[in-house]
Amino acid sequence: MTSSPRSTIVRRFTTTIGWLTLVGVIVSAGLFGWRELDRRLGDDEITSTDTEEPGTATAEVRDLTVSYEWSGTLEFDPPIDVSSPRGGTILDIVPTGDELTNGDVIARINSDVVVWLTGEVPAWRTLANGDEGTDVLQLETALTALGFNSDDTVIIDEEFTYATASMVKDWQASLGVDETGHVEFGSVVFGGDRTRVSAATVAIGDTVTSGTTLVSIGTTERFAFVEAEPDAAVGLTIGDTATVELNDRTQLAGMIDAIQSGADTWTITIGFPDDTEFPPTDLTNVTMHWKDTVAADALTIPSSALLRRDDGAYVVDVVASDGTTKRVPVSIGTAVGTRVEITAGLNAGDTVIVL
Repeated sequence: MTSSPRSTIVRRFTTTIGWLTLVGVIVSAGLFGWRELDRRLGDDEITSTDTEEPGTATAEVRDLTVSYEWSGTLEFDPPIDVSSPRGGTILDIVPTGDELTNGDVIARINSDVVVWLTGEVPAWRTLANGDEGTDVLQLETALTALGFNSDDTVIIDEEFTYATASMVKDWQASLGVDETGHVEFGSVVFGGDRTRVSAATVAIGDTVTSGTTLVSIGTTERFAFVEAEPDAAVGLTIGDTATVELNDRTQLAGMIDAIQSGADTWTITIGFPDDTEFPPTDLTNVTMHWKDTVAADALTIPSSALLRRDDGAYVVDVVASDGTTKRVPVSIGTAVGTRVEITAGLNAGDTVIVL
């Protein structure tokens, strides 16, 4: 059986003169557009004390998303420190901001040099005739690229041979250092993708000891590092798009490169396209904006359309094309903000009563 929108209103009036009269006035809710439900008339009735004027809404298919904001910093990838292999006086030092290429001299200390060479594996030992390993391969590859193997006498492999030593001597001669034929530990930096001098910590004329930091070298790429709550970040995956906002509200479009999970916070690393325009400062505070779709293509209605029955089930009042209403049981799913997913009981386009 159908009824007018929502229900009837029962009001009580009393007089204040010598006798008491109770007058029951029942007025159609459709006439006044009010809803005041406070009834316990069985499982088909609901309990509510809403007295706001109702309206209508349409059941719509849409994505339900949750928005998050996390604070972080925009900065270059953490640099590596390059130390002096021995004590002496700084005769030359590469300036801050320079981008290094294969064979560039980072520093001169007395008659010795520290040189940047192409290679991913960090230098960890002195290289001499008879040594084998990936670092030998890197050395031979880098010196060949610099033109010191023009007659192809050195086989590019992982073996340091007499021919390799001869090539090293030619390279040392070009640098103006002793032609020993071996590469002392500390005289070469295999920098990998770290080519940008982020800081020069000494100046020409300074006296240093072995182990003194000469420069810091980082990547030319910038990343945003943000700290997120684990329960919120669990929906993130590497490759997801992410928006980073600067202090001036400029927004940078990026992509999640790495996720480092922790007990209290997760560190999210965001990379950016090569053509991204960054602020001039090396370190900038940022805010990461991210939306998580918790229900895709969901049939949704405003949550204010839901009525809860005494047995815990939910119903909505559906408006038919002729203006009559019918109370319909529904099943609900995910709720986000002011909208709730309906998994059964309604169709897209249905009109429901809302407050």
